[in-house]
Amino acid sequence: MSFDNSLPVNLIEYLKSIKNNRHRQLLLLTGSPQWTSLQANIIIEQLAGKKCILSKNKNIKHAYWPEHNHQVLGQEYQVALYDGYSGLIPDKLAAITGTITYGGILIFIQPDLKTLNNFIDTAFETFQSAQIKSNDVSFFNQRLSHLLSQQDCIYLDQTDGWKTPKINEGITVEQNYSQQESVVTAIIKTAQGRANRPLLITADRGRGKSSALGLAAAALFKENKKILISASQRRSVESAFKHLASITEQEYKAGENTLANLRFVAPDKLLNEHHNADVIFIDEAAALPVTILKKVLKNYPRVVFASTVYGYEGTGRGFTLRFIPFLKEHYKNWQRVSLQDPIRFAKGDPLEKCINQLLCLEADCAVHLPNKIENHHIIELSQKELSTNENLLNQVFGLLVLAHYQTTVNDLRQLLDGNQLKIFITLSDSKVIAAALIALEGQISNQLSEQILQEKRRPKGHLLAQSVSQLANSNYFLINSVARVIRIAVHPELTRHNYGKELLQYIESNLSSQVSAIGASFGGYASLLNFWQNSEYHIIKLGFKKDKVSGEHSCIVMKPLINEAIPFIKKLKLQFEQQLPLYLLHSFSHVNPKLIRQIVLKVNLNAEQDIEKDHDKSEVRRFLSGLLSLEQIIPNLWRLIWLYPNMLSQCNYFSQELIIRLILQNQQSEYVQIAMSIKGKKQIIKELHSSITELLSFIK
Repeated sequence: MSFDNSLPVNLIEYLKSIKNNRHRQLLLLTGSPQWTSLQANIIIEQLAGKKCILSKNKNIKHAYWPEHNHQVLGQEYQVALYDGYSGLIPDKLAAITGTITYGGILIFIQPDLKTLNNFIDTAFETFQSAQIKSNDVSFFNQRLSHLLSQQDCIYLDQTDGWKTPKINEGITVEQNYSQQESVVTAIIKTAQGRANRPLLITADRGRGKSSALGLAAAALFKENKKILISASQRRSVESAFKHLASITEQEYKAGENTLANLRFVAPDKLLNEHHNADVIFIDEAAALPVTILKKVLKNYPRVVFASTVYGYEGTGRGFTLRFIPFLKEHYKNWQRVSLQDPIRFAKGDPLEKCINQLLCLEADCAVHLPNKIENHHIIELSQKELSTNENLLNQVFGLLVLAHYQTTVNDLRQLLDGNQLKIFITLSDSKVIAAALIALEGQISNQLSEQILQEKRRPKGHLLAQSVSQLANSNYFLINSVARVIRIAVHPELTRHNYGKELLQYIESNLSSQVSAIGASFGGYASLLNFWQNSEYHIIKLGFKKDKVSGEHSCIVMKPLINEAIPFIKKLKLQFEQQLPLYLLHSFSHVNPKLIRQIVLKVNLNAEQDIEKDHDKSEVRRFLSGLLSLEQIIPNLWRLIWLYPNMLSQCNYFSQELIIRLILQNQQSEYVQIAMSIKGKKQIIKELHSSITELLSFIK
């Protein structure tokens, strides 16, 4: 950078020193909107290098406010500005920080810190649900004010003037690429080596893991190796494509899905379609459910997983706690490498340390848990309590991140500023071992609720209340209060000890005088649905479309907490169960059989049957004797199964899956043979004979 003498001399010297140390720094600019915009223009004008100015204030030169974060991601800047008066959106602040190269500055405009403590910025309303009283203060901003006052950064205040940190005298730091080179070598070795030896690359944000994938792809291009790269978001792999284009000197337009030997494929298509490739790259693996990662390993012999272990792209320690044990058990020759040295800047970067703290980017669940939990208790936390206790906040947020595979930094502000949110935690000493975030919804006016039912309005928030009311064609859950479990999580080292069920029971008891019912929406996994069913929640909806990231169908479950709500939920449950048999033949024909089995376990139609069951059993036995074809007796078998749906659970798992696929979901036998590794038509008929015989033995 080059500097004008109108900047303080000690600041100019300080900026030179951070460039020599390959560091970046925060420049906190506080005061009125008019004064800060004037000062911002003066400062920006005197700093050389590529600039990105995020502001809605037209008085700040070159200001713009991108609608989507990917409009700034993938770029590199030496000077960036974020205007807090334009609204503090944590995702956007994190994104712009990640683009700043060494020697660079992030100018952060805010009111003076005392004013910030009670400041309601323009983004605050984004985190408030409609028709519910908004919070009076922003606990996110109160926490921000407190933390900013403790930062050792460049500071220009309208009243107090300039403050500059002490210069850290040190030798000039040279960039060291040795770690990245060793990772590239490991990727190439995986692509060229024996099958079923997966590679896991872990790194903090900004360590160059995506670029390492691109560099490895370039090396493999020379050997004509075909590579598929996948991630939950296409933009996550942009760096890999850019580095491949640079090395191979090929023309590339941002967002293209194919370049040289590298092709992007979304996770659902990677699993549901057959692809020929020599190696699979999965970037930001922690943003995908572990079940998806397991399926990738099952379908492809050579896989490289790369993931951020901290930050909003990843899920911290939970990812490694859940995935690494699986790799150790099933892939003895798996390998793990890590990237610890930053690429755009050097270790100990002041800006990274600051933003990580402000946005909880290193939030993680508790460590060093005892082997046995002797004592624990459940409490409700207020947002104020959480915002003033950093240790507690990082544990709670870190644990809630584990409960969902698509966490963003905005979720931190939602946690602290969202209206009508309740936070419950299970504590053992000072360790958080379980946590839940609950939204109170409903209590919407009659006029608005009618507009919602007519699909003329869809107000912010009230996700569960609106979805359930549309299903029931009733405004009951709109005009009454209902609780939605946004997230519930148990420490990954303490699962299967009933801490989740215990926490849920406490929440239900606590809210029973405030809400009519409680429910949740989640990706449909059999084990997860089983958790809710064991707590007497009823599934009332299974989504028709798969989630593009998880590859699963969404489930909605509900539980009445007052007698008045019982008939409404009972009706929704019955409605779903009556529709399920035909849905399975059409919309749900390819839903995971394990999930279908879990649903069918709890089905109880209790309808009067006009069909003579003995006739159906007789016809099915004729099939077993070779007198009738499968096509002839499918209706008979189908009726028997739905007459006695619980009997299916008595069969072994293989029989259950085969019957669900062939009879309930009407899947083609060729597809079932591949899915269940059955060799040939004769073998599938033999297996079906055995499965039906087993089923009939349980039907009296």
